[in-house]
Amino acid sequence: MAFNFKIPFIKVPKHQRFNYKPMHYDAAKEDLEKRVKRAESEQGDSIDAVKSRISSKLRTGGFLQDAQLKRKYQRKSSLITFGIVVILLILACLIIVFYLPEFIQKIEQG
Repeated sequence: MAFNFKIPFIKVPKHQRFNYKPMHYDAAKEDLEKRVKRAESEQGDSIDAVKSRISSKLRTGGFLQDAQLKRKYQRKSSLITFGIVVILLILACLIIVFYLPEFIQKIEQG
């Protein structure tokens, strides 16, 4: 026997409804809008437009468009870094060779 009667003081929860509106993301359209907005902001001779052009060129490396020039600067930077590392290693070896035996003798003596 099934009990199909309603009890007035007990409320049964109803289904919850959501106002979900699906959105479509178009990456190409977003990128195009971003580039158009950037191009519009960079046009003109106002101070803000000049600042915008300079900052975008610095971010993207626009001042160094020549690939050979980029490689030249990278090579130079790498050589300087390598030279500094070599000099530090040589100094560390010299310090170990000259001062470590004296340090060990002082520890053993006293």
